[in-house]
Amino acid sequence: MWTIERIKSEIESFIDYANEIVGDIPSAKDVPVEIDGRMKRTLGYFSFEIDKKAKTVTPSKFKFAKRLFEYYSDEDIIDTIKHEVVHYIVTLRYQKDMQHNEVYKQFCRALGVKYDIYFKGKPIKPIKKEKPRYKVKCGKCGAVATRKKMGDDRAFQILANCHCGNCSGSFKYIHDTKEDEILYLYDLGGRTGTTVMYDDREIYEETHGRIQ
Repeated sequence: MWTIERIKSEIESFIDYANEIVGDIPSAKDVPVEIDGRMKRTLGYFSFEIDKKAKTVTPSKFKFAKRLFEYYSDEDIIDTIKHEVVHYIVTLRYQKDMQHNEVYKQFCRALGVKYDIYFKGKPIKPIKKEKPRYKVKCGKCGAVATRKKMGDDRAFQILANCHCGNCSGSFKYIHDTKEDEILYLYDLGGRTGTTVMYDDREIYEETHGRIQ
């Protein structure tokens, strides 16, 4: 099982190895490591802060997607960790963001690390699809659209200004299935909104129709 401690150990082991090849690499034992369940677009990254006046770089953290450890092999996990450690090495050595430039690739080649920008690993088991949290219902034809994420501002914008792609009708409500709440506008001309809690659903459904 992959834990923060195991990831840190892998990082330090690779730095020890890299020091034998390229030398002069500071320990990363004090650099925080995080596993994030919300990361969807990337499996890992190394972040840092740049002091433009002093022209120095300070490492901030290593961050990895939770799904990396849930769905991929140890080989792919270790490759991803090494990929980010090389970013750490070249960023600190040259005191600037080297991204995936030729210098970064040279270090990868010297250390036996894959330098592909896009991850090419294959999951070892089917990745569980995330169910949409929000259901948006048209008040005219009853069509339901779904969204995985939505802030309050976007919800109000959809209800006040957007229209159904099937019939051009106005949207009736947004159902937050996780919290079991209904958000709807009672003034479509403005930004005023209200939320219907679970205890009010019978009253709401009598007035506005059944919540799907």
